Amino acid sequence: CVVASETARHAADAEAAFALGLDVLVEKPLAPDAAQGRRLADSAKRQGRRAYVACVMRFSPSLALLKERLPELGALHAVRAECRSYLPDWRPGRDYKAGYSADAAQGGVLRDLVHEVDYCGWLFGFPAQATGSAANLGRLGIQAEEAAEILWNLPGGGTLSIGLDYLTRRARRGLVADGERGTLSWNAMTGTVTLTPLSGPARSDSRAEDVDARFLAQATAFLGELDGRRDERLASFEDGVKALNVLDAARKGLA
Repeated sequence: CVVASETARHAADAEAAFALGLDVLVEKPLAPDAAQGRRLADSAKRQGRRAYVACVMRFSPSLALLKERLPELGALHAVRAECRSYLPDWRPGRDYKAGYSADAAQGGVLRDLVHEVDYCGWLFGFPAQATGSAANLGRLGIQAEEAAEILWNLPGGGTLSIGLDYLTRRARRGLVADGERGTLSWNAMTGTVTLTPLSGPARSDSRAEDVDARFLAQATAFLGELDGRRDERLASFEDGVKALNVLDAARKGLA
């Protein structure tokens, strides 16, 4: 069962699916906050249900290439991920102020753009603690936060930071990782991964990005899981709760 309702309904709709004996794939984020996500994850475990969060960026071919190249950097000391775009451009012909993204109780950049938190946690490890700040700058006339910054420590030392906003007219999305043997950058818009070693020329490779193909790959992985074929790209409910813990920490700095 796929739960793709508004975020505020995820828990109730997933519980209804559990009551019917169904396994679920819940649209990101798992719930509006970590407390609700924790209760839902515990419920799935008690009832023996297979339950996953739809974090479709894990199925990006170019992110897979980035993951493959990361060991070439050696020990990391800094990672920076960003997702910046202009909310009014997301759904042409629809009033963005009437959508869930504008709703402070279930929208905002932290919940909407949780993909960055999820794939960073998947690639580098979710943190035991995180900090951050979020702000409504009054630019869009919405109640939810329009911009946010997140920071956590990498397991082997160094820092990871994430920048998110609804305000940037020229959209960009990607990641830069710096390590002892060079720099690795990912442009998610073009599907390009560039490795720049300390010496020698930079090497760039691209993978075609297709949004529909990512969703199809995720759905195929979920169906395969139901048949006993595990796909490590699927985000568990536990991963979903860890991501929500990060969002909650950043929301504490809401200005």
